[in-house]
Amino acid sequence: MLKIWVVVPTCLPLVLRRCHVCASERFWASGNFRVNANHKRIDAWLLALCTTCGKTTKLTVLERVNVRSIRPELLAGCTTTTRPDSGAAPGPGRAAP
Repeated sequence: MLKIWVVVPTCLPLVLRRCHVCASERFWASGNFRVNANHKRIDAWLLALCTTCGKTTKLTVLERVNVRSIRPELLAGCTTTTRPDSGAAPGPGRAAP
């Protein structure tokens, strides 16, 4: 009998990057985005928090991209304030939203 397995993420992944405040090497992706638009161009960053000190860093998702060239669901996901995966388990050391 053939079994089909499905892999489902339980939380956002850890990001390996050095913190400039405490020299820790792990960041937790918060799932929140920061978006900046100038006329027809848009920038979007995923915010990540240091697992040790909580300092925020930005991970570039979109950089100087024409708004019309972005898929509508991606644009909506970057600009909404609620996380689509709010039922997922929180990252290390963080409380559930």
